[in-house]
Amino acid sequence: MLRPGFEPGISALRVIGEPPSFKSPPTHDDFWDGFKKYLLTIQSDKVADDTLRYAKRYYFVLAGEGVQEVLQQSPDIRKHVMKSMAALSKYMGCYDHWKGIKERYQLKWSQQDSFDVFQEIVNNGHGYSAMVDWVKEACRKLPDGYGRILVYTTLTGLRAKEGIDSIRLIKTEVDNYLKKDALILEHYRYPELFLRRTKKAYISIVSEDVLDIARKAGNYSYTAIRMALEERGMTTQMKYCRKIFSTYLRMNGVESELIDLLQGRIPKTVFARHYFRPDFEKDVERIRKVLVSLASTIN
Repeated sequence: MLRPGFEPGISALRVIGEPPSFKSPPTHDDFWDGFKKYLLTIQSDKVADDTLRYAKRYYFVLAGEGVQEVLQQSPDIRKHVMKSMAALSKYMGCYDHWKGIKERYQLKWSQQDSFDVFQEIVNNGHGYSAMVDWVKEACRKLPDGYGRILVYTTLTGLRAKEGIDSIRLIKTEVDNYLKKDALILEHYRYPELFLRRTKKAYISIVSEDVLDIARKAGNYSYTAIRMALEERGMTTQMKYCRKIFSTYLRMNGVESELIDLLQGRIPKTVFARHYFRPDFEKDVERIRKVLVSLASTIN
């Protein structure tokens, strides 16, 4: 259903001087199917679905209409809307027009401030023990094939989709994927899956037990896992798996720089980029022992 006063039609804008007359994107499926295909070249499946959903709901913002509605949203919603408008405007060829709207209305999203971070750290409802309890409960309620995906993702520190893709590669291409002498999964060999524009995964340290968990895990999508959890009265908190991994490693003496590396983050500090050069082979074995200990806490 079109917002009142809007006509269907594609507009490929080039803003020079005054913004030209703008028509909203069409609501027919061909346009949105094309936009979805474009998103999948730059985003993961889940992020692309979220971007598409916000773009369909707020596309009228590109006409400079209803901006006040966006300004009244929470910082988190406002961020999603702005990201979806940026992607949509690039797809339509009118990104300069979108930048003009942002400047005209001073549209920006607020970064999480230090007090927000403090509250998250000390909030026991989302602390380490609560996250572990969620994983244990989910594994108890879900069929074994689903639960193994959660355990594997926790023991590798991968994001949900990365964990699912990693399990599939272990089952189908392990000879190319696994560095057998060191038991390291080399995600970087599959850049289309793991080296995305904003989210990356380079390597994961595993053990034979972790590989066995992956081989026995089910072939389920993120959506299937979410639906299975909802059917059992649970919210989807797969982000906890990644947080448990990093928190446990840090609590057990693993340096933040190494944790960043294992989670696909290259630190920007001068120390990390120019001076931090650990004995990585020894660190691999040290980290593997910590992960064995982590496995015992979530089983």
